[in-house]
Amino acid sequence: MREPGPRLTASSLRQPARARRFPKTRPRPAPKEHAGEYVWVDQYAGVKPVEVYALGPGDLVAVRVLGHDDLSTKAKVRADGRISIPYLDDVEVAGHAPAQIAEKLRREFIQIVAHPVVTVTVDEPHPFTIPVTGEGIGLGVPIVHYPDGWVYARTFSDVDLSTTGATVWKRTFHLDEIGGDAAHRYQFVPIPSRGDIAVTYTIDGRVVSISVAPVWIAPGYSEVGILNEQSAAFNDLAADQQSTLTGAAFGSWVPVTGRWARVRSSSLGVEWSVSTLPGAALYGGREQAPPDFNWAGLDYIFPGSFGGTDYQVTVQEAR
Repeated sequence: MREPGPRLTASSLRQPARARRFPKTRPRPAPKEHAGEYVWVDQYAGVKPVEVYALGPGDLVAVRVLGHDDLSTKAKVRADGRISIPYLDDVEVAGHAPAQIAEKLRREFIQIVAHPVVTVTVDEPHPFTIPVTGEGIGLGVPIVHYPDGWVYARTFSDVDLSTTGATVWKRTFHLDEIGGDAAHRYQFVPIPSRGDIAVTYTIDGRVVSISVAPVWIAPGYSEVGILNEQSAAFNDLAADQQSTLTGAAFGSWVPVTGRWARVRSSSLGVEWSVSTLPGAALYGGREQAPPDFNWAGLDYIFPGSFGGTDYQVTVQEAR
C-alpha cells in the first residue's frame, strides 16, 4: 500500500508520486450500446440553470458600496466563515450566496449612509480539493516502457514558478525505478536513471494545465504513459459516444474512442475530465482490491518516440 493519494490542489500535486502495477496488455472490450448522453463541461452551462454559488472559507470577496470607497473592501473568508467589514467588524458569510450577503450588508449600512447600494462578488474562489485517500498517484505523472518493464520516477525535483496571480510549478521526474509487474514480483526496484521528464503545472480556478516535456530519455523504449489518477472512489466513467460504466463494470483498462472522458465520485461530489490528444491513446481505469489496489483515472499512452504534450484537467462538482 502507498501513502494517501493527493488532493487536487497546488500543495497536493507536489506530493511524492509513487507508481502502481501497470497492465502489459490492453484488451479492447466488445462494443456496447451508448447508455445516454453526456454533456462536455464547457457546454454544460447552456443546457442547465447555473446553481447559486455559496461562499466558503478561502473565497476572496469584494464588497463595494457605491460612492463610498471608505466602506468598500476586499477580504478572504476565514476558517470561521466570517470576513471583516469597515465599521461593521466581523460578518458571517459562509454558506450564503453573494446576493444574500449584499442585502444583509445593505441593511447594516443604512445605519451609516442613506440608501446604500451594495454589491458582493467573488474575486477568487477557494481552492477546489478532492478529499480522498488511495493509491492514485496524481496528475501528469510520466512512465516509460522498456523491454524489461515500465520505468517510473522514484525521485524528482521541483521549481516553484508561481507569481502573485498564478500558481505554477515545474516538477522534473527522474526515471529511476522499475517494477510493479509479475516479472518484478509487483515490487519496485531502484535503477540508474533512464531519463528526466519535466512537467509544468498551472492552476487557474478549477482547470489544471499540464505541459510535459522530456529533458532526455534513454533509447530503447516503446511507449510513454502519462498517468492522471486519484482513488477508486471515482467509480463512474463516462466517455464520448460510449456506455457509462459504474462500479464493477468500470474495469482496469477501458479504451476511450471518442473526444473526451471523465471520472466521477458521487460520494465525494467531484468529477474531472480530459480530452483525447493527437498521437495518443486514452484509457480509463480503476482497481479496488484492498489492501493493495485503490486507484482510478484517465491515462494517456504515446507509442514510439515521445516529444512532449500539453493538456488540461477540468475539475468540477459532480453533476
